[in-house]
Amino acid sequence: MSDSGRHSPDTPSLAAQLRAERARSARLAAELLVEQEKVRQLESAFNHKDNETWHQHETIETLKTELRSIANMASQLQQHILASPPASALPSGPPAPALVPGAPAPASAERSAAAEDAQINLQVALMDLEDRLQQAVTLVLDELNTRKAAEARIQELEAQLAAVRRRIGGGE
Repeated sequence: MSDSGRHSPDTPSLAAQLRAERARSARLAAELLVEQEKVRQLESAFNHKDNETWHQHETIETLKTELRSIANMASQLQQHILASPPASALPSGPPAPALVPGAPAPASAERSAAAEDAQINLQVALMDLEDRLQQAVTLVLDELNTRKAAEARIQELEAQLAAVRRRIGGGE
């Protein structure tokens, strides 16, 4: 403005400045709303991944417990198999005569068949446990890989969230 109260041709009017500032303010408010929505989405994705990671951790811990149980059971079965004599070591001839007259003769042939059957059953159970152990190990490794991927995604989301917060705070 000049001394006479008139606007100079080079200076924009106060009304034009107000309009420009209001337009800028409205644009910044709209950008802020967009950025706030991005932050909300990132926080939601982060919380989802964090929750998923927690569940995977719990699954891994449960599988570890199951693996320990299977390993203990397999060890017990293996000890039992090793403690029982092999079927070839059992007498295979005719039953020994009874020591007491009138008492029935011991059925060693039946025992050897029963012992052999028990040993076969124990070996089958041990193989089943080994199979279950292998499956559990595979599950643990899969869960661990998934967990690592989820943790990497969480770190990526945290970096994005920090960048958005810096942009909002910096007024860019």
